[in-house]
Amino acid sequence: IGFNAREGLVLHQVGFKDGGGVRPVLHRASLAEMAVPYGDPNFPYIRKCAFDVGDYGMGFVANSLELGCDCLGHIKYFDGVVNNAQGEALVIPKAICLHEEDAGMLWKHTDTRLGHVEVRRNRRLVISQVRAFTYQLM
Repeated sequence: IGFNAREGLVLHQVGFKDGGGVRPVLHRASLAEMAVPYGDPNFPYIRKCAFDVGDYGMGFVANSLELGCDCLGHIKYFDGVVNNAQGEALVIPKAICLHEEDAGMLWKHTDTRLGHVEVRRNRRLVISQVRAFTYQLM
């Protein structure tokens, strides 16, 4: 998990265990840009479209996350570090959270001859960052 001023949350070398090794899924993932058309029909805003990643920087406008509001359950928080106008380090506490969430039943199998039932829950790994306009990246 990485974090920078422009892109905010960045994922590096994501994979999953497969047998004895790790199967890679992606090398690097981040938001390159996010265009937000405001849709105001009044002049001069007709053509206004903010590019939130490039214009403002997802890391610069990241919010600190709160337990029970932004993230639930057993959580690991990560601080984000950006620079201020003087070039000094500015720490954003709890800028990223990592947790698992229950997404319902994944599958269920019933063996009617033996009366045996097996159920597996659908668990999602969630890595999230919330910025000033409450875009949640999951």
